[in-house]
Amino acid sequence: MTTQHKKPLRQSIEQFHEMAIAQTGLSDFGQTDYLQRLEILLSSCDEQGQLNNALHAFAGGVVTAALSSRLIVENNLRQHPGSAKNAIERPIIIVSMSRSGSTALHRLLAADPNNQALELWLAGSPMPRPPREQWNSHPVFMASRDHFAGFNENPDYKAIHEMAPELADECVHLLFQDFAAVSLSCMINAPDFDRHLFNTDLSPCYERHRKIVQLIGTNEPHKRWVLKDPPSMPNLDQLMRVYPDACFVHIHRDPVKVIPSVCSLIQSGRVSAGAGATEHAEFIPQREMTWWPEALRRGLAARAQRPADFYDLSFTEFVRDPVASIRDIYQHFSLELTEASLNALTHHVETHPRDKHGRHSYTPGDWGITEGEIREQFSFYIEDYGQYL
Repeated sequence: MTTQHKKPLRQSIEQFHEMAIAQTGLSDFGQTDYLQRLEILLSSCDEQGQLNNALHAFAGGVVTAALSSRLIVENNLRQHPGSAKNAIERPIIIVSMSRSGSTALHRLLAADPNNQALELWLAGSPMPRPPREQWNSHPVFMASRDHFAGFNENPDYKAIHEMAPELADECVHLLFQDFAAVSLSCMINAPDFDRHLFNTDLSPCYERHRKIVQLIGTNEPHKRWVLKDPPSMPNLDQLMRVYPDACFVHIHRDPVKVIPSVCSLIQSGRVSAGAGATEHAEFIPQREMTWWPEALRRGLAARAQRPADFYDLSFTEFVRDPVASIRDIYQHFSLELTEASLNALTHHVETHPRDKHGRHSYTPGDWGITEGEIREQFSFYIEDYGQYL
């Protein structure tokens, strides 16, 4: 059931900014180039999203939260001007389609005590990372724990993608502060916004991303960064320019498994957010079957310019022996794997078995698509990278 709203989202931009100011007590949003992307996003949601009240409220909440995070970042960058000098040397950056094992790989790499990653609570409120023993009493950490409790109360979502403030998560949270990510358009039909991002140079957004990473790592500048963000696949050329010495790990999984899993994740996310699961959800498989082939083509073309900077990893091999996969990654990039690191990695694997929170079941048929249709859409990828699928 679609209901009437008091005001289109596009006409509420000023209100969203005012709410973010009220929530944070801050008022400087930094450079204003994000406004055009925000306007296009909300106009697309208004015109194409078939918003019910729940989706309308959800979108407004997500935008306000992103603006609040933006205010916090700008304030903390001013408070810590020296963070701009923090070196980010040879970061490990995981690229892939979504639902290809990137989260498990990311969190395993983050278990190496010589590495650091973007924890979920700091993604929402970027600041120099406090010592670990202070987290449980930190008001921002506690607020983040309460916020994500609702997602974990949904057993389906927790089985698909566990969210907790202390866990490493992806960079999409940082990019959405610039409205340069598909955090909302994958949940609400907004194809005009997706097309706009495809046709926009987002390099300034990735430069800001780097500044935020430098800020968070202020207290541990010696640790190697491990980052991941599957939705950055179409912007891989821009990511490569901003992180020119990065070690890219491309983890591959059969698209026949990936696409229905992505659709299931999005549906579960809508449920967890209280936005409804089935109403006007037919766009989900249509979008993923369109967006991902184009994103992948762009990403593959970009990485072809610097093949030596990439290591290809099979999802199947990673699941079979995660620690051996990490050993191979380190060896490929000539990174040191200490005994302490190896012990930490082994301990993580032993204490985080696959399907720890339940098994995620899905089939293409659940979404009205067939295996043959998926293979046809991704034939270019399957042909070139089939050995890893």
